[in-house]
Amino acid sequence: MHQINLLPAEILIARRQKALRSRMITLGIIAAIVFIFGIGTFWFLTEYTFKQIDTVRQVRQVVAQEAELYKPVQQLNHEVKKRTEILQTALGTELNWRRLLLLLSDRIPDNVWLTGAQIRFDGKTAAMTLQGMAANHPATAAWAAALQAAAEIDEVQINYSVEEMMSTGENEVRKMVRFEISALMAVETAEELQ
Repeated sequence: MHQINLLPAEILIARRQKALRSRMITLGIIAAIVFIFGIGTFWFLTEYTFKQIDTVRQVRQVVAQEAELYKPVQQLNHEVKKRTEILQTALGTELNWRRLLLLLSDRIPDNVWLTGAQIRFDGKTAAMTLQGMAANHPATAAWAAALQAAAEIDEVQINYSVEEMMSTGENEVRKMVRFEISALMAVETAEELQ
């Protein structure tokens, strides 16, 4: 089935052009409405953003005013910290001598005798020089190894270990080993021992 149109071709062309213009106008109106709606949305979001920015500025001003109130306290706190550091530097750290000597005595073997100890603490490190007698060289080495195993003591060295003939007092002579051991203790460890 075919449609037959009895209207002249000019009228048909005019109708098509009118329908086309009508569609173009409708699309233009829709595009204008979408454009106006987009601009309105953009304007609303811009205004909302400006209000948020103003709110943040006001909050920052309030915080800045409160910070100004606490500025003297911050300056005093800074001054106290500075003076505390100066005082701590002036006082230095103090070694817990009792704890150090207990540490040494806990680690000494039964066949090692301590005859002298020099401990110098300069506020940063404690340098120890220990002199004594031992039944034999392995006993001296065992005590040096026990000292090195202690977490508090570092850089243990046997300065010398020599055999000597010693009198026991009953006309008896025994072979003994005279030794000297040096070691260090860091200031962090010294503070932990307090």
